Amino acid sequence: DSVLPDETTHAVLAWHFGFCKVPCWFDEGIAVLSEPKNSIKKHCRHLIAFDQKGDLFALKELMEMNDYPPQRIRHFYAQSVSITDFLSKERGPLVLTQFVRDGFKEGYEISLKSHYGWSFAELETNWRKFMVKKQKEDP
Repeated sequence: DSVLPDETTHAVLAWHFGFCKVPCWFDEGIAVLSEPKNSIKKHCRHLIAFDQKGDLFALKELMEMNDYPPQRIRHFYAQSVSITDFLSKERGPLVLTQFVRDGFKEGYEISLKSHYGWSFAELETNWRKFMVKKQKEDP
């Protein structure tokens, strides 16, 4: 139920972003969001606890990662799924995709301002509100 949609999404993203490596956070975030709802919940289940312990990545750090962080892989997946979900719901999947494409070319700070009108600090604030609300709605 979850492997085929996930792996198909990775293949589609690789084709779509053929000119560059798909950012890890976006690649995994979108792929997991293609999975069944219970699989998505499994990834995000501990997000609030990770946040309360101060174990989450700053979003700027997350978005600029070139590799997967093996010591904090569960944190990485949970946060990647959540921020991808948030950005997609905020302005739609087309804007999210353009944000990622432009972010790769010109930097995520410039692209974030251009497509969402936010700084990284504002993104952190808005995403954290979304994260808490989502956890209350869908524990």
